[in-house]
Amino acid sequence: QKRERFQRHRNELARYYQKSLAETTYTLPPHVPERPSIFLRYPIQHPRAEQVLEQAKARQIFLGDWYRTPIAPLHVDYQAIHYSPCPTAEQVAKETLNLPTDIHTSLEDAARIVTFLKSSSL
Repeated sequence: QKRERFQRHRNELARYYQKSLAETTYTLPPHVPERPSIFLRYPIQHPRAEQVLEQAKARQIFLGDWYRTPIAPLHVDYQAIHYSPCPTAEQVAKETLNLPTDIHTSLEDAARIVTFLKSSSL
């Protein structure tokens, strides 16, 4: 029951983010009704994601910086795992930031995040 409640909450926030950020410069995950997702985090992209994260932190708004590298965790020995840099993966990771969907993030918190993202000076 707890898992179902958490999933409903994550889906509610994801729908809110999807609707609220649809007409912005952020790239959102595709919405495919026949393949529903449960977002552990809601990943969005912006060419200046690093600056968005910095501005959010300065305003005490929590945005995640997970998946900012193609291979996680940071400081993995790329030679040891035979990683060949992929320009596309590197660029996507650099532009990714994550919006929270956890049970402790209220709809009001999400609204504050959306307001920040829409009014960001980037």
